[in-house]
Amino acid sequence: MSIHAILTEIASTSSTLEKQAILDKNKDNALFQKVLKYAYDNSMVYYVKVIPKYVPNESPKTELEDGLNILKDMSDRIVTGKEAMDTLIGVLINMSPNDRDVIHRIIAKDLKCGIGDKQINKANPGLIPTFGYQGALPFDKKAVEKLFASNDLVESDVKADGRFVSLIVSEESCKKQGNLNGIKMLSRQGKPSFLNNTELLIDVREVASNCQDFAKLETDGIVLTGELIMLDGTSRYTANGIISSLVSITEKQSDGIDVSKEVAKFVKEQGMTLEDAAKKIHVKVWDYVPLSVYLNGGVYPKKRGDRLEILERAIGMAEPEYIHLIEYKMVSTYEEAMDHFSELIGRGEEGTILKNINAPWKSGKSKENLKLKLEVHTELKIVGFNEGRNRYVGQLGSLICESSDGLLACDPFGFSDSQRIEMWESRDFYMGKIVEVKANGISKDVDGNYSLLHPIFIQVRTDKVGADSLEDIKRIQNMVLGLS
Repeated sequence: MSIHAILTEIASTSSTLEKQAILDKNKDNALFQKVLKYAYDNSMVYYVKVIPKYVPNESPKTELEDGLNILKDMSDRIVTGKEAMDTLIGVLINMSPNDRDVIHRIIAKDLKCGIGDKQINKANPGLIPTFGYQGALPFDKKAVEKLFASNDLVESDVKADGRFVSLIVSEESCKKQGNLNGIKMLSRQGKPSFLNNTELLIDVREVASNCQDFAKLETDGIVLTGELIMLDGTSRYTANGIISSLVSITEKQSDGIDVSKEVAKFVKEQGMTLEDAAKKIHVKVWDYVPLSVYLNGGVYPKKRGDRLEILERAIGMAEPEYIHLIEYKMVSTYEEAMDHFSELIGRGEEGTILKNINAPWKSGKSKENLKLKLEVHTELKIVGFNEGRNRYVGQLGSLICESSDGLLACDPFGFSDSQRIEMWESRDFYMGKIVEVKANGISKDVDGNYSLLHPIFIQVRTDKVGADSLEDIKRIQNMVLGLS
């Protein structure tokens, strides 16, 4: 039975059990399994938005496998832009109508038969990677105290607040002389990010290679986990926006899409070229894990303290320009942990992550990793309004708020669709009103300007006529920290 016929058979039934039975029946069909993987593996992206119209030959000469091969080369960036599109069309032209349809469905990431990752992996475990991610549970005093009761030392990391990234380094690329094609940057969901910075990729390769050597791993590759950041003093919010725009534009540009308008807008708004922006992007890393564990969401038994030591040595030996180890401090008591947390909040950081140095790497949120994050509620005065972008044009994007003395300013966001419309249309009414804002503490930029970390709009306080001053807000923060 052809692949197209199998997909048609699956689509012909609405029964989940019957769909599963068909998947089970074809679990040993290698070509079918490859089609499923290419369609539903988020890390396989083909950088094609629209396939130009083409005239197929009446006598097919190429097989479905030929089309899959070119898709693999496109996903691995072995062929890009016009060359990739010309090669793809050259293969499609000589395919049968049904095989062409399968390729089109794969590119669209939808085989149009009503199946998902869980069903596919039930028939063939691990075919669609789950992309492991080790998270942290929210702060709980009893859990923190228990962490110290069972450990002489606990690791306290600066809580990262950049753009999360998993740096996938294949076994071949782990070799110091290996190529860079086997290095991918993936989001938390496993979707690729693309930055045109060869020097950064070389640094990633060097650090991954050292990790593999020091850990004595016989593995199919290494994954470094961390965040994309800018180290030039740009605020986190602005930096994350720049990185997001750069990734999007660079991806389109590499595929031959006309991005001249987007580039011009980027240069005008950011005051730098794409090349200059790419050189400003660094990676702050905090862990590594074997690729096989990352893809299966499993467990890596090596203790956190040992992984940290290996990562620190790997970075130290490589002396990379673009890779940095997350800032951390070893603490021995709850009080020391809170002191470190308070110190970082005072520097404008978001908080800390406490980690059990004797715990293995395990996908998911764990009580071995606890998040210390400040939450401050304050009252500010509305002094302006920012219009929304994209689908929110003509609606409220964010408020412009200040403390009573004008020494702290921020732009709270987090509105419902109805609030966006109503508050934008009633700006005169809301100007000068007092609003309650929730934030992760006070921040201070390089120029000494005070703001709030991640300010979220809570409500308009119609019962209030005065906003908090900067000193009031500092006092509120100290009360939350238990410092006053």
